[in-house]
Amino acid sequence: MSDSFGHDLLAAIESKMPENIVFMKQLKRVVQLALGIPEDVEAGPPVLFQQPTKGEFPQWRVRYDPLTRKEIDRRAIRNMGELQELSRECGGLFHEVDSCTPVPPREG
Repeated sequence: MSDSFGHDLLAAIESKMPENIVFMKQLKRVVQLALGIPEDVEAGPPVLFQQPTKGEFPQWRVRYDPLTRKEIDRRAIRNMGELQELSRECGGLFHEVDSCTPVPPREG
């Protein structure tokens, strides 16, 4: 059995992988071992890096005009109840969180 036959067989297996992924992966692994080709190293799930944020509340919710990207409204949210109220009032409107600007203390 020549190496080109083995590589052709491996290419044929890879082309059929979407049809029966589990069986074809096992078959591919067996052919790779027989040909002496090192196994593919499968990467795990992507690592998502999130920017560090301050505490969850208080925070500003800023609404922008979708066309001009200019700020329309800014509202201080101090707890989850206020956030739920805002989502009921402005359900489909686009908001962003501004966690850099300090929220002033509550009046009264």
